[in-house]
Amino acid sequence: MQKSSQLQSILNVIIFAIVITAQAQYTPVVEPSRQGIVKIIQDQTVLARSYKEVNIFTIEYLNQQQPELKGYASFSFEDVNGMATLFYQRILNGFEETNPLPLVFNTPKGSIRFEYAFNKPGDITHVRLAQYDQQQQLQAYSVLFDRKHLKQLFGI
Repeated sequence: MQKSSQLQSILNVIIFAIVITAQAQYTPVVEPSRQGIVKIIQDQTVLARSYKEVNIFTIEYLNQQQPELKGYASFSFEDVNGMATLFYQRILNGFEETNPLPLVFNTPKGSIRFEYAFNKPGDITHVRLAQYDQQQQLQAYSVLFDRKHLKQLFGI
């Protein structure tokens, strides 16, 4: 009698394991529909990536404030009526100005800035993305991106 009770216990454990395995195999995984994933990679490190989910456009970038942590900062905006193209054009317009101010977007948590980098006064060569908190303290910033990288990130 004791053998049959042990056998029954072992059989129950096996059946339980099979049921759990079967359920795990058939659990559907819902992936968000991301369109146009673009990555800017240097030395096998992703410096930035952008994608669009439905009508939300997102740019993620490697935070250079603490690069050893390899953490990413990001910001998103609703791409309504070609807003991504408008942002891209406004950023490019800054390249043509002698001393452009950063392009700033305010958020409830602070601000996102596209800050221009100069090769020499009046010669803008790159842009970096930077995020500031409400007290205007720098929280994250990207590597410098040239026009080609910006075009890739915005998918233009």
